[in-house]
Amino acid sequence: MSTTDPTPPVLPLPTSPVTPSTPVNFRDLGGIPTAGGRVRDGLVFRSDDLATATEDFVRSACERHRIGHVIDLRSTAEAAAVGRGPFADRSVTRHAVSYHHVPLGEELVAGGTGRLPDTTEGVAALYADMADSSAASLTLVLSLLAATDRPAVFHCAAGKDRTGVLAALLLGAVGAQEGAVVRDYARTEAVIPGIARRIAHLVGGASGGAFAEAAVARGPIMGARAETMHAFWRIMAERHGGPLGGLRAAGLAEDVVLRLRARLVQDA
Repeated sequence: MSTTDPTPPVLPLPTSPVTPSTPVNFRDLGGIPTAGGRVRDGLVFRSDDLATATEDFVRSACERHRIGHVIDLRSTAEAAAVGRGPFADRSVTRHAVSYHHVPLGEELVAGGTGRLPDTTEGVAALYADMADSSAASLTLVLSLLAATDRPAVFHCAAGKDRTGVLAALLLGAVGAQEGAVVRDYARTEAVIPGIARRIAHLVGGASGGAFAEAAVARGPIMGARAETMHAFWRIMAERHGGPLGGLRAAGLAEDVVLRLRARLVQDA
């Protein structure tokens, strides 16, 4: 049973052609400390919306990081409304980029009409509900990251909630401790104004203005507060005995975890 009441609303969808903009929340997970080591540089990246990125940004990312996989966590409705963007254009990427659409928490973000969680605990419970309802999808993504030999980037719209849940569980899988996971999540707080501008610009009209106003108000759902990720970590421990318990119940194999660590972790 969901612990988030009322149900959160969706991001509003664009009503006119998309004008590209530059992502503000793109970053390498490399360097994050793990038990006995650190995440390798240049293998896994997280981002805000890449489907609306400029061609120059995508071209530079592909040249610099050799991105081989784009993992799109947006809902079916979001992906249909906006498309895939320049990563789908071989003339921009200059090499093959595999696309994986793996919606997270689709029932929580696609078509909802309720209010936003207005407490840190409510946002953390929303994240836990998302992790539970999308456990099979999250397991699929971890399996992909364990198997590929090419750099990958995952994204949603803001690069904060769905992306933050995946990043937290991935980091937990490779042995990062709670503090390191929290610090990575909280890095997004500094770019919330830029994220809000991108989404408001994408949506346009009254809906975009309302979203921008909500972001300025900066309630818990509109920020990336350290206490939110601490609470998410605690809730997952209460529900499942740890961050990966729900994924293991959904089929995450120990072999996948071991391969993730072998591929993504290097000695400190």
